[in-house]
Amino acid sequence: MRYPILLVIVTLSATAAWANELPAPEKTEVSAANTDAAQVDAPAVDTPQPDSEVATPVAEVSPAKPDCPPPPPPPPETDADILNKVRGQIALQKIESFRAVVKDTSRNSGFFSSLFTTTVYPVDLDLLLNMDHFIIRHPDLPETAEVFYLKAQVHRRMEAYPAAAVDLLMLLAAYPDSVWHNEANKQLKELAADQLKKQAGTIKDLTQKARAVQGERDQRLAAYLADVGKTVNEPVFAPALIAESALFLMSNRNFLDEDVIEHALAKQAALTDDQIAIAHFNKLLLFYPDSPLRPDSLLSLANVQRKGLKQFDRAGKTYAQLIEQYPASPEAKSGHLALAKMYEEEVFNYPNALKAYDAIVAKYNDDPIVLLSLRAMAQIYQSRVSQPAKAVERHIRISETFKGKDALDALNTAEGIAVFTLRDWKTAMEINDRIIALTPGSNDAIKALFANADITDANLKDKEQAKKRYAEVITKHPDHALAKEAQKRITAMESKKAD
Repeated sequence: MRYPILLVIVTLSATAAWANELPAPEKTEVSAANTDAAQVDAPAVDTPQPDSEVATPVAEVSPAKPDCPPPPPPPPETDADILNKVRGQIALQKIESFRAVVKDTSRNSGFFSSLFTTTVYPVDLDLLLNMDHFIIRHPDLPETAEVFYLKAQVHRRMEAYPAAAVDLLMLLAAYPDSVWHNEANKQLKELAADQLKKQAGTIKDLTQKARAVQGERDQRLAAYLADVGKTVNEPVFAPALIAESALFLMSNRNFLDEDVIEHALAKQAALTDDQIAIAHFNKLLLFYPDSPLRPDSLLSLANVQRKGLKQFDRAGKTYAQLIEQYPASPEAKSGHLALAKMYEEEVFNYPNALKAYDAIVAKYNDDPIVLLSLRAMAQIYQSRVSQPAKAVERHIRISETFKGKDALDALNTAEGIAVFTLRDWKTAMEINDRIIALTPGSNDAIKALFANADITDANLKDKEQAKKRYAEVITKHPDHALAKEAQKRITAMESKKAD
Protein backbone atom coordinates (compact mmCIF):
# COMPACT_ATOMS: atom_id res chain seq x y z
CA MET A 1 0.00 0.00 0.00
CA ARG A 2 1.83 3.03 -1.27
CA TYR A 3 -1.05 5.50 -1.11
CA PRO A 4 -0.30 6.84 2.46
CA ILE A 5 2.91 8.49 1.22
CA LEU A 6 0.87 10.00 -1.62
CA LEU A 7 -1.46 11.37 1.05
CA VAL A 8 1.47 13.09 2.75
CA ILE A 9 2.31 14.91 -0.48
CA VAL A 10 -1.33 15.74 -1.15
CA THR A 11 -1.80 16.98 2.41
CA LEU A 12 1.21 19.28 2.25
CA SER A 13 -0.07 20.89 -0.95
CA ALA A 14 -3.73 21.13 0.00
CA THR A 15 -5.26 24.57 -0.32
CA ALA A 16 -8.88 23.89 -1.34
CA ALA A 17 -11.67 24.16 1.24
CA TRP A 18 -14.68 21.86 1.45
CA ALA A 19 -17.29 23.36 -0.79
CA ASN A 20 -20.50 21.62 0.28
CA GLU A 21 -21.97 23.27 3.36
CA LEU A 22 -24.83 21.21 4.73
CA PRO A 23 -27.09 22.09 7.68
CA ALA A 24 -25.49 22.09 11.12
CA PRO A 25 -25.47 18.74 13.01
CA GLU A 26 -28.40 18.08 15.34
CA LYS A 27 -26.19 17.15 18.31
CA THR A 28 -22.72 18.60 18.82
CA GLU A 29 -20.47 19.57 21.67
CA VAL A 30 -20.41 23.17 22.85
CA SER A 31 -17.54 25.14 21.36
CA ALA A 32 -16.35 28.63 20.54
CA ALA A 33 -18.02 28.24 17.14
CA ASN A 34 -21.42 27.51 18.77
CA THR A 35 -21.04 30.52 21.02
CA ASP A 36 -20.24 32.84 18.15
CA ALA A 37 -23.17 31.54 16.17
CA ALA A 38 -25.48 32.07 19.14
CA GLN A 39 -24.26 35.61 19.53
CA VAL A 40 -24.87 36.43 15.89
CA ASP A 41 -28.34 34.85 15.73
CA ALA A 42 -29.57 36.08 19.11
CA PRO A 43 -32.62 38.36 18.86
CA ALA A 44 -32.19 42.00 19.72
CA VAL A 45 -33.13 42.98 23.26
CA ASP A 46 -35.11 46.20 23.78
CA THR A 47 -33.39 48.62 26.11
CA PRO A 48 -34.95 51.85 27.48
CA GLN A 49 -33.93 54.98 25.60
CA PRO A 50 -33.21 58.33 27.24
CA ASP A 51 -36.39 60.51 27.43
CA SER A 52 -35.99 64.29 27.74
CA GLU A 53 -39.49 64.63 29.26
CA VAL A 54 -38.74 62.35 32.20
CA ALA A 55 -36.92 64.09 35.02
CA THR A 56 -34.05 62.26 36.58
CA PRO A 57 -34.00 62.39 40.40
CA VAL A 58 -31.29 64.71 41.61
CA ALA A 59 -30.09 62.19 44.17
CA GLU A 60 -29.22 59.70 41.43
CA VAL A 61 -27.06 62.09 39.42
CA SER A 62 -23.37 61.55 40.03
CA PRO A 63 -21.24 64.67 40.19
CA ALA A 64 -19.01 65.28 37.19
CA LYS A 65 -15.52 63.89 37.44
CA PRO A 66 -13.38 65.87 35.09
CA ASP A 67 -10.29 63.84 36.04
CA CYS A 68 -11.89 60.51 34.94
CA PRO A 69 -12.53 60.43 31.20
CA PRO A 70 -15.28 58.14 29.95
CA PRO A 71 -14.19 54.64 28.82
CA PRO A 72 -13.20 54.44 25.17
CA PRO A 73 -15.67 52.89 22.77
CA PRO A 74 -15.04 49.25 21.80
CA PRO A 75 -12.85 48.88 18.72
CA PRO A 76 -14.76 48.37 15.52
CA GLU A 77 -15.12 44.82 14.30
CA THR A 78 -12.47 44.07 11.68
CA ASP A 79 -12.79 42.01 8.55
CA ALA A 80 -10.68 39.34 10.23
CA ASP A 81 -13.11 39.21 13.16
CA ILE A 82 -16.04 38.83 10.83
CA LEU A 83 -14.23 36.13 8.84
CA ASN A 84 -13.40 34.17 11.99
CA LYS A 85 -17.04 34.31 13.06
CA VAL A 86 -18.22 33.08 9.71
CA ARG A 87 -15.68 30.26 9.73
CA GLY A 88 -16.70 29.26 13.22
CA GLN A 89 -20.35 29.18 12.21
CA ILE A 90 -19.80 26.92 9.22
CA ALA A 91 -17.25 24.62 10.87
CA LEU A 92 -19.94 22.41 12.38
CA GLN A 93 -21.77 22.34 9.08
CA LYS A 94 -18.62 21.04 7.42
CA ILE A 95 -18.38 18.23 9.94
CA GLU A 96 -21.99 17.32 9.21
CA SER A 97 -21.09 17.37 5.53
CA PHE A 98 -18.16 15.01 6.11
CA ARG A 99 -20.42 12.71 8.08
CA ALA A 100 -23.05 12.66 5.34
CA VAL A 101 -20.56 12.04 2.52
CA VAL A 102 -18.88 9.19 4.40
CA LYS A 103 -22.29 7.60 4.91
CA ASP A 104 -23.53 8.19 1.38
CA THR A 105 -20.36 6.80 -0.23
CA SER A 106 -20.18 3.64 1.86
CA ARG A 107 -19.69 0.55 -0.27
CA ASN A 108 -20.98 -2.97 -0.35
CA SER A 109 -18.49 -5.15 1.47
CA GLY A 110 -19.78 -8.45 0.09
CA PHE A 111 -17.45 -11.15 -1.18
CA PHE A 112 -18.23 -10.85 -4.88
CA SER A 113 -18.16 -7.07 -4.72
CA SER A 114 -14.67 -7.16 -3.25
CA LEU A 115 -13.43 -9.35 -6.09
CA PHE A 116 -14.06 -6.74 -8.77
CA THR A 117 -13.53 -3.42 -7.02
CA THR A 118 -10.56 -1.45 -5.78
CA THR A 119 -10.25 -0.36 -2.16
CA VAL A 120 -9.28 3.21 -3.13
CA TYR A 121 -11.86 5.53 -4.65
CA PRO A 122 -11.34 9.17 -5.70
CA VAL A 123 -13.99 10.27 -3.24
CA ASP A 124 -11.95 8.74 -0.41
CA LEU A 125 -8.86 10.73 -1.37
CA ASP A 126 -10.97 13.86 -1.70
CA LEU A 127 -12.53 13.30 1.70
CA LEU A 128 -9.16 12.81 3.36
CA LEU A 129 -7.80 15.91 1.66
CA ASN A 130 -10.62 18.09 2.92
CA MET A 131 -10.62 16.56 6.38
CA ASP A 132 -6.94 17.34 6.73
CA HIS A 133 -7.62 20.88 5.52
CA PHE A 134 -10.31 21.19 8.21
CA ILE A 135 -7.89 19.96 10.91
CA ILE A 136 -5.34 22.56 9.82
CA ARG A 137 -7.95 25.33 10.04
CA HIS A 138 -9.76 24.23 13.20
CA PRO A 139 -7.42 22.24 15.48
CA ASP A 140 -8.74 23.94 18.62
CA LEU A 141 -12.39 22.99 18.11
CA PRO A 142 -13.43 20.06 20.31
CA GLU A 143 -15.60 18.90 17.43
CA THR A 144 -12.46 18.27 15.36
CA ALA A 145 -12.13 15.01 17.28
CA GLU A 146 -14.95 13.65 15.15
CA VAL A 147 -13.02 14.53 11.99
CA PHE A 148 -10.19 12.24 13.14
CA TYR A 149 -12.80 9.56 13.79
CA LEU A 150 -14.28 10.00 10.31
CA LYS A 151 -10.79 9.83 8.78
CA ALA A 152 -10.38 6.48 10.48
CA GLN A 153 -13.61 5.21 8.89
CA VAL A 154 -12.42 6.26 5.44
CA HIS A 155 -9.04 4.61 5.98
CA ARG A 156 -10.70 1.42 7.19
CA ARG A 157 -12.84 1.09 4.09
CA MET A 158 -9.70 1.77 2.00
CA GLU A 159 -8.10 -1.13 3.95
CA ALA A 160 -5.44 1.30 5.18
CA TYR A 161 -5.64 -0.18 8.64
CA PRO A 162 -2.41 1.25 10.11
CA ALA A 163 -3.52 4.74 9.03
CA ALA A 164 -6.91 4.15 10.64
CA ALA A 165 -5.22 3.14 13.88
CA VAL A 166 -3.07 6.28 13.84
CA ASP A 167 -6.18 8.45 13.24
CA LEU A 168 -7.81 6.98 16.33
CA LEU A 169 -4.63 7.36 18.39
CA MET A 170 -4.39 11.04 17.40
CA LEU A 171 -7.98 11.48 18.59
CA LEU A 172 -7.13 9.98 21.97
CA ALA A 173 -3.99 12.09 22.39
CA ALA A 174 -5.36 15.42 21.15
CA TYR A 175 -8.90 15.37 22.52
CA PRO A 176 -8.94 13.52 25.86
CA ASP A 177 -12.40 14.80 26.81
CA SER A 178 -14.06 13.88 23.52
CA VAL A 179 -17.28 11.87 23.42
CA TRP A 180 -15.59 9.82 20.69
CA HIS A 181 -13.08 8.28 23.10
CA ASN A 182 -15.01 5.11 23.80
CA GLU A 183 -15.64 4.46 20.13
CA ALA A 184 -11.97 5.09 19.30
CA ASN A 185 -10.85 2.61 21.97
CA LYS A 186 -13.34 0.05 20.71
CA GLN A 187 -12.15 0.31 17.12
CA LEU A 188 -8.49 0.14 18.13
CA LYS A 189 -9.20 -3.15 19.91
CA GLU A 190 -11.00 -4.43 16.82
CA LEU A 191 -8.04 -3.57 14.59
CA ALA A 192 -5.59 -5.19 17.02
CA ALA A 193 -7.68 -8.34 17.11
CA ASP A 194 -8.15 -8.63 13.35
CA GLN A 195 -6.38 -6.68 10.59
CA LEU A 196 -3.41 -5.56 12.74
CA LYS A 197 -2.99 -8.69 14.82
CA LYS A 198 0.79 -8.70 14.29
CA GLN A 199 0.94 -5.14 15.61
CA ALA A 200 -1.40 -5.73 18.56
CA GLY A 201 1.33 -5.16 21.14
CA THR A 202 2.40 -1.91 19.50
CA ILE A 203 -1.21 -0.67 19.34
CA LYS A 204 -1.70 -1.44 23.03
CA ASP A 205 1.47 0.43 23.94
CA LEU A 206 0.59 3.42 21.75
CA THR A 207 -2.91 3.56 23.22
CA GLN A 208 -1.52 3.72 26.75
CA LYS A 209 0.88 6.48 25.73
CA ALA A 210 -1.94 8.46 24.13
CA ARG A 211 -3.88 8.40 27.38
CA ALA A 212 -0.85 9.47 29.42
CA VAL A 213 0.15 12.70 27.63
CA GLN A 214 -0.73 15.96 29.42
CA GLY A 215 -0.91 19.69 28.84
CA GLU A 216 -2.74 21.76 26.27
CA ARG A 217 -3.75 20.24 22.97
CA ASP A 218 -0.60 21.17 21.05
CA GLN A 219 1.64 20.11 23.92
CA ARG A 220 -0.11 16.76 24.21
CA LEU A 221 -0.01 16.05 20.52
CA ALA A 222 3.60 17.19 20.12
CA ALA A 223 4.75 15.07 23.06
CA TYR A 224 2.94 12.06 21.63
CA LEU A 225 4.27 12.44 18.09
CA ALA A 226 7.81 13.02 19.37
CA ASP A 227 7.64 9.89 21.52
CA VAL A 228 6.16 7.50 18.97
CA GLY A 229 8.36 8.95 16.22
CA LYS A 230 11.44 7.83 18.13
CA THR A 231 10.17 4.53 19.50
CA VAL A 232 7.98 2.96 16.81
CA ASN A 233 10.11 0.98 14.36
CA GLU A 234 7.36 -0.72 12.36
CA PRO A 235 7.29 0.51 8.75
CA VAL A 236 3.54 -0.17 8.43
CA PHE A 237 2.80 2.80 10.71
CA ALA A 238 5.44 5.12 9.25
CA PRO A 239 3.46 6.73 6.38
CA ALA A 240 0.57 7.64 8.68
CA LEU A 241 2.87 9.01 11.39
CA ILE A 242 4.72 11.06 8.76
CA ALA A 243 1.40 12.49 7.57
CA GLU A 244 0.26 13.33 11.11
CA SER A 245 3.58 15.01 11.92
CA ALA A 246 3.32 17.15 8.78
CA LEU A 247 -0.31 17.95 9.63
CA PHE A 248 0.69 19.06 13.12
CA LEU A 249 3.40 21.37 11.80
CA MET A 250 0.78 23.07 9.62
CA SER A 251 -1.89 23.32 12.31
CA ASN A 252 0.36 24.15 15.30
CA ARG A 253 -0.86 27.15 17.29
CA ASN A 254 1.36 27.45 20.35
CA PHE A 255 4.03 24.72 20.49
CA LEU A 256 7.46 26.32 20.04
CA ASP A 257 9.83 23.34 19.83
CA GLU A 258 8.87 22.18 16.38
CA ASP A 259 12.27 20.55 15.93
CA VAL A 260 11.02 17.55 17.93
CA ILE A 261 8.26 17.00 15.37
CA GLU A 262 10.66 17.45 12.47
CA HIS A 263 12.92 14.87 14.11
CA ALA A 264 10.06 12.41 14.64
CA LEU A 265 9.01 12.84 11.01
CA ALA A 266 12.55 12.19 9.78
CA LYS A 267 12.96 9.11 12.00
CA GLN A 268 9.77 7.59 10.62
CA ALA A 269 10.74 8.48 7.05
CA ALA A 270 14.00 6.58 7.55
CA LEU A 271 11.86 3.42 7.81
CA THR A 272 10.30 3.90 4.38
CA ASP A 273 12.11 6.42 2.17
CA ASP A 274 15.76 7.37 2.51
CA GLN A 275 15.54 10.57 0.45
CA ILE A 276 12.62 11.96 2.46
CA ALA A 277 14.46 11.12 5.67
CA ILE A 278 17.61 12.91 4.51
CA ALA A 279 15.58 15.97 3.48
CA HIS A 280 14.02 16.30 6.92
CA PHE A 281 17.22 15.60 8.87
CA ASN A 282 18.93 18.29 6.80
CA LYS A 283 15.99 20.63 7.44
CA LEU A 284 16.37 20.16 11.19
CA LEU A 285 20.11 20.79 11.02
CA LEU A 286 19.58 23.93 8.92
CA PHE A 287 16.69 25.60 10.73
CA TYR A 288 17.31 24.54 14.35
CA PRO A 289 20.98 25.31 15.15
CA ASP A 290 20.41 25.04 18.91
CA SER A 291 18.29 21.89 18.89
CA PRO A 292 19.37 19.20 21.36
CA LEU A 293 18.37 16.70 18.67
CA ARG A 294 21.22 17.69 16.35
CA PRO A 295 23.61 14.90 17.49
CA ASP A 296 20.99 12.22 16.92
CA SER A 297 20.03 13.81 13.60
CA LEU A 298 23.64 13.74 12.41
CA LEU A 299 24.01 10.11 13.47
CA SER A 300 20.72 9.13 11.83
CA LEU A 301 21.60 11.06 8.67
CA ALA A 302 24.96 9.31 8.41
CA ASN A 303 23.34 5.91 8.96
CA VAL A 304 20.84 6.55 6.15
CA GLN A 305 23.61 7.71 3.85
CA ARG A 306 25.65 4.62 4.70
CA LYS A 307 23.06 1.83 4.88
CA GLY A 308 20.26 3.14 2.71
CA LEU A 309 21.96 5.02 -0.11
CA LYS A 310 25.47 3.48 0.10
CA GLN A 311 26.93 7.00 -0.03
CA PHE A 312 30.00 6.07 1.97
CA ASP A 313 31.98 9.27 1.36
CA ARG A 314 29.08 11.42 2.55
CA ALA A 315 28.43 9.14 5.48
CA GLY A 316 32.08 9.36 6.52
CA LYS A 317 31.95 13.16 6.46
CA THR A 318 28.72 13.21 8.48
CA TYR A 319 30.13 10.83 11.09
CA ALA A 320 33.23 13.01 11.29
CA GLN A 321 31.07 16.14 11.72
CA LEU A 322 29.18 14.49 14.56
CA ILE A 323 32.40 13.41 16.32
CA GLU A 324 33.96 16.85 15.93
CA GLN A 325 30.95 18.98 16.94
CA TYR A 326 29.56 16.82 19.75
CA PRO A 327 32.51 14.76 21.06
CA ALA A 328 31.00 14.15 24.50
CA SER A 329 27.61 12.96 23.26
CA PRO A 330 26.49 9.31 23.30
CA GLU A 331 25.79 9.70 19.58
CA ALA A 332 29.47 10.52 18.96
CA LYS A 333 30.47 7.20 20.53
CA SER A 334 28.02 5.36 18.29
CA GLY A 335 29.29 7.38 15.35
CA HIS A 336 32.89 6.37 16.09
CA LEU A 337 31.97 2.69 16.01
CA ALA A 338 29.72 3.02 12.96
CA LEU A 339 32.50 4.79 11.05
CA ALA A 340 35.02 2.09 11.90
CA LYS A 341 32.61 -0.69 10.92
CA MET A 342 31.79 1.06 7.65
CA TYR A 343 35.49 1.15 6.71
CA GLU A 344 35.95 -2.47 7.76
CA GLU A 345 32.79 -4.18 6.50
CA GLU A 346 31.57 -2.10 3.57
CA VAL A 347 34.43 -0.04 2.17
CA PHE A 348 37.15 -2.62 3.03
CA ASN A 349 39.55 0.20 3.79
CA TYR A 350 41.43 -1.55 6.58
CA PRO A 351 43.99 1.19 7.32
CA ASN A 352 41.15 3.68 7.93
CA ALA A 353 39.24 1.09 9.92
CA LEU A 354 42.24 0.52 12.17
CA LYS A 355 42.66 4.28 12.65
CA ALA A 356 39.02 4.62 13.63
CA TYR A 357 39.22 1.71 16.07
CA ASP A 358 42.46 3.13 17.54
CA ALA A 359 40.69 6.45 18.11
CA ILE A 360 37.96 4.62 20.03
CA VAL A 361 40.50 2.78 22.22
CA ALA A 362 42.32 6.03 22.98
CA LYS A 363 39.15 7.95 23.88
CA TYR A 364 36.86 5.55 25.73
CA ASN A 365 39.27 3.65 28.04
CA ASP A 366 37.47 0.61 29.48
CA ASP A 367 34.06 1.20 27.88
CA PRO A 368 32.53 -1.91 26.25
CA ILE A 369 32.99 -0.20 22.89
CA VAL A 370 36.75 -0.55 23.45
CA LEU A 371 36.40 -4.32 23.85
CA LEU A 372 34.55 -4.50 20.52
CA SER A 373 37.18 -2.32 18.87
CA LEU A 374 40.17 -4.31 20.15
CA ARG A 375 38.58 -7.56 19.01
CA ALA A 376 37.84 -6.08 15.59
CA MET A 377 41.41 -4.82 15.27
CA ALA A 378 42.80 -8.22 16.23
CA GLN A 379 40.64 -9.85 13.58
CA ILE A 380 41.77 -7.38 10.91
CA TYR A 381 45.44 -7.86 11.80
CA GLN A 382 45.14 -11.64 11.82
CA SER A 383 42.84 -12.25 8.83
CA ARG A 384 42.92 -9.15 6.62
CA VAL A 385 46.36 -7.60 6.66
CA SER A 386 48.48 -10.61 7.74
CA GLN A 387 50.04 -9.09 10.84
CA PRO A 388 49.36 -11.78 13.49
CA ALA A 389 51.87 -10.33 15.95
CA LYS A 390 49.77 -7.18 16.19
CA ALA A 391 46.68 -9.33 16.62
CA VAL A 392 48.38 -10.90 19.65
CA GLU A 393 49.16 -7.43 21.00
CA ARG A 394 45.48 -6.42 20.77
CA HIS A 395 44.35 -9.56 22.59
CA ILE A 396 46.88 -8.93 25.35
CA ARG A 397 45.60 -5.34 25.54
CA ILE A 398 42.12 -6.75 26.15
CA SER A 399 43.43 -8.86 29.03
CA GLU A 400 45.07 -5.79 30.54
CA THR A 401 41.95 -3.61 30.22
CA PHE A 402 39.13 -6.01 31.04
CA LYS A 403 38.59 -8.77 33.56
CA GLY A 404 36.97 -12.16 33.88
CA LYS A 405 35.93 -14.21 30.86
CA ASP A 406 36.75 -11.45 28.35
CA ALA A 407 40.35 -11.33 29.53
CA LEU A 408 40.68 -15.12 29.67
CA ASP A 409 39.22 -15.61 26.17
CA ALA A 410 41.59 -12.97 24.79
CA LEU A 411 44.65 -14.68 26.34
CA ASN A 412 43.64 -18.12 25.09
CA THR A 413 43.16 -16.73 21.59
CA ALA A 414 46.50 -14.91 21.72
CA GLU A 415 48.28 -18.08 22.90
CA GLY A 416 46.81 -20.02 19.98
CA ILE A 417 48.06 -17.42 17.47
CA ALA A 418 51.51 -17.39 19.06
CA VAL A 419 51.80 -21.19 18.92
CA PHE A 420 50.15 -22.16 15.64
CA THR A 421 50.66 -19.04 13.48
CA LEU A 422 53.76 -17.29 14.80
CA ARG A 423 55.45 -20.31 16.43
CA ASP A 424 56.78 -17.76 18.90
CA TRP A 425 57.48 -19.99 21.90
CA LYS A 426 58.67 -17.24 24.19
CA THR A 427 55.53 -15.17 23.62
CA ALA A 428 53.32 -18.24 24.00
CA MET A 429 54.87 -19.09 27.36
CA GLU A 430 54.51 -15.50 28.58
CA ILE A 431 50.83 -15.59 27.66
CA ASN A 432 50.42 -18.89 29.54
CA ASP A 433 52.01 -17.28 32.59
CA ARG A 434 49.37 -14.51 32.33
CA ILE A 435 46.61 -17.13 32.24
CA ILE A 436 48.03 -18.84 35.35
CA ALA A 437 48.18 -15.50 37.18
CA LEU A 438 44.71 -14.47 36.03
CA THR A 439 42.87 -17.66 37.10
CA PRO A 440 45.12 -19.62 39.50
CA GLY A 441 43.97 -23.19 40.10
CA SER A 442 41.46 -23.12 37.25
CA ASN A 443 41.35 -25.69 34.48
CA ASP A 444 42.69 -23.05 32.06
CA ALA A 445 45.60 -22.35 34.41
CA ILE A 446 46.44 -26.07 34.68
CA LYS A 447 46.37 -26.38 30.88
CA ALA A 448 48.64 -23.34 30.58
CA LEU A 449 51.10 -24.82 33.11
CA PHE A 450 51.20 -28.10 31.19
CA ALA A 451 51.48 -26.24 27.84
CA ASN A 452 54.63 -24.47 29.05
CA ALA A 453 56.13 -27.80 30.03
CA ASP A 454 55.24 -29.21 26.62
CA ILE A 455 56.77 -26.21 24.76
CA THR A 456 59.94 -26.54 26.83
CA ASP A 457 60.08 -30.24 26.05
CA ALA A 458 59.04 -30.41 22.39
CA ASN A 459 60.06 -27.04 20.98
CA LEU A 460 62.88 -25.70 23.16
CA LYS A 461 64.35 -29.22 23.64
CA ASP A 462 65.27 -28.42 27.25
CA LYS A 463 64.52 -31.78 28.85
CA GLU A 464 65.70 -30.94 32.35
CA GLN A 465 63.62 -27.77 32.52
CA ALA A 466 60.67 -29.59 30.97
CA LYS A 467 60.95 -32.32 33.62
CA LYS A 468 60.75 -29.65 36.34
CA ARG A 469 57.64 -28.10 34.75
CA TYR A 470 55.93 -31.49 34.44
CA ALA A 471 56.75 -32.17 38.08
CA GLU A 472 55.14 -28.84 39.03
CA VAL A 473 51.91 -29.95 37.37
CA ILE A 474 51.96 -33.19 39.35
CA THR A 475 52.76 -31.48 42.65
CA LYS A 476 50.18 -28.68 42.37
CA HIS A 477 47.37 -30.63 40.71
CA PRO A 478 47.83 -34.35 41.49
CA ASP A 479 44.21 -35.31 40.76
CA HIS A 480 43.99 -33.64 37.35
CA ALA A 481 44.15 -35.75 34.19
CA LEU A 482 47.14 -33.72 32.98
CA ALA A 483 49.09 -34.79 36.08
CA LYS A 484 48.92 -38.37 34.85
CA GLU A 485 50.08 -37.26 31.41
CA ALA A 486 52.92 -35.28 32.98
CA GLN A 487 54.02 -38.38 34.91
CA LYS A 488 54.06 -40.40 31.67
CA ARG A 489 56.23 -37.74 30.04
CA ILE A 490 58.70 -37.79 32.98
CA THR A 491 58.82 -41.59 32.95
CA ALA A 492 59.48 -41.59 29.20
CA MET A 493 62.30 -39.07 29.55
CA GLU A 494 63.94 -41.06 32.38
CA SER A 495 63.57 -44.33 30.47
CA LYS A 496 65.16 -42.82 27.39
CA LYS A 497 68.00 -41.39 29.46
CA ALA A 498 68.64 -44.77 31.07
CA ASP A 499 68.94 -46.37 27.66
